[in-house]
Amino acid sequence: MTAWAKLQQKINYVFKDRSLLQQAITHKSACKSHYEKMEFLGDSALNFYIGYLLYTEHPDMSEGNLSIARSKLVNKNILAAIGEEIDIDAFIRVDKNQAISQSIRADVIEAIIGAAFLDGGVSASELIILKLFFPRLKTINCLILKDPKSRLQEHAHKKSLKPPVYQIIKRSGEEHCTTYLIECQLCTHTTQGIDNSKRRAEMAAATAMLQQLNQELCHE
Repeated sequence: MTAWAKLQQKINYVFKDRSLLQQAITHKSACKSHYEKMEFLGDSALNFYIGYLLYTEHPDMSEGNLSIARSKLVNKNILAAIGEEIDIDAFIRVDKNQAISQSIRADVIEAIIGAAFLDGGVSASELIILKLFFPRLKTINCLILKDPKSRLQEHAHKKSLKPPVYQIIKRSGEEHCTTYLIECQLCTHTTQGIDNSKRRAEMAAATAMLQQLNQELCHE
């Protein structure tokens, strides 16, 4: 089996135009025709389709948890791990002086998805996404079972950071119907949550903090 055939077997899609796949695995250090624009397209397709799959596979999941779940599935760490699982390093084209980093692995996976979209449309990119991500979709519930405050506390501990601090910024309304505006601070990050329950307002602030941290991770 040729290298091209092996790669296409691993991603579950056979390209009609093999030059698209070749561009998707080519780093800018190796050739002027490289993967960066395809990566942009693949990122958009991936975020959309993972969002759709989560929506259909987990109908009872809230909008906030859907957002958190997608950010746990679509980020550089997961993409790089998928790259390692399919041994993408064996196919990536780089200059001899360019090391293949985690970031490059992640970018190439997105570029391949983008290349498939150009080659065969939405259905082609979906085939690859299903092949590479579906096992993780089935286990996503276990990633979000813990409440947001617990997950944020664990994140701070893993990163050797001071624990998040919650404080009431504003309390309004009658005693029997009080609305709380809670601020969550973690290092230089600050988010807010509002609810007529102090506990739920803290949860909302923690959720916003987790989303902010996950967005930053996705753009690293």
